[in-house]
Amino acid sequence: NKIRVDQLDSEILTLAEALYNCGYRTWAVTGGGQVSSNYGFSEGFESYLEFTSPEYDVRNKVAATMNFLDDNRDVPVFVFFHTYKPHSPYRPLPPYDTMFDPDYTGIIKGDIPTITAINSGEVTATRADFDHLTALYDGDIREMDDQLNELFTYLQQKGADKDTVIIFTSDHGEEFGEHGLYGVHSHTLYQELVYVPLIIHLPRMNPLGVSIPDQVRSIDIYPTILDLAGVKPPANIQGRSLLSLMKTGKRNSAVEPAFSERIPGDSPWIRSLRTQGYSYMFKEDKMNGTNSHLF
Repeated sequence: NKIRVDQLDSEILTLAEALYNCGYRTWAVTGGGQVSSNYGFSEGFESYLEFTSPEYDVRNKVAATMNFLDDNRDVPVFVFFHTYKPHSPYRPLPPYDTMFDPDYTGIIKGDIPTITAINSGEVTATRADFDHLTALYDGDIREMDDQLNELFTYLQQKGADKDTVIIFTSDHGEEFGEHGLYGVHSHTLYQELVYVPLIIHLPRMNPLGVSIPDQVRSIDIYPTILDLAGVKPPANIQGRSLLSLMKTGKRNSAVEPAFSERIPGDSPWIRSLRTQGYSYMFKEDKMNGTNSHLF
């Protein structure tokens, strides 16, 4: 049985709606797919652009974002910038395609069919092939970094960096052999997939460059942004604002556990619970009627 994907319930107050209701201009540029407006993720955005072509993905979105900011200099704005650039298939543009493995001549091109064939055992890959797959992924990341740097430089040149909060995060990582598969995600809930970056730039924050070791969760981003904007969060929100933790290094409450879930399609149903020092996973294969515990 396949899981049916419905639209986001219109009664749910999205982050964009909460900010729009308080006078923010709300604008998004995305890659569609899992954040498509078809699922209701455009709720609260005045404009929700979907660039579905992967080529020149980030640079086109950066240009569109700068145009939007040029037209909205004197009003508060909320921008959702989303890209699938560091994501399979791995096809960085030149010179990033050869930047980290220039002498490779093997079968790996970064395409999904080849990656799938390797993981299924239909194609035998060498150590050099696996290393090149990682190099292509690194090339995608470097290309994205360089393009985003143009956006950050633009903010500095306009003086907007002094009153702009920048939050950088991801929805998942990629697996590169840690548990037997390469260039994939969505199949497990091990650390390489659920332990994602969260980088927050606060204007005039002192000291800069502080790394906080406490576990936090993606659901904490919503209330954190509202806290920074001085907006009261919905009563039923599950996350907790990280503002106090960032400013003082201390929490107002205990470290919250993080829950993750792999919803079944053609794979087992997997759930995980992560604390500050431990991870527990429960896998239920309804097709075979078996359960297993992974630690």
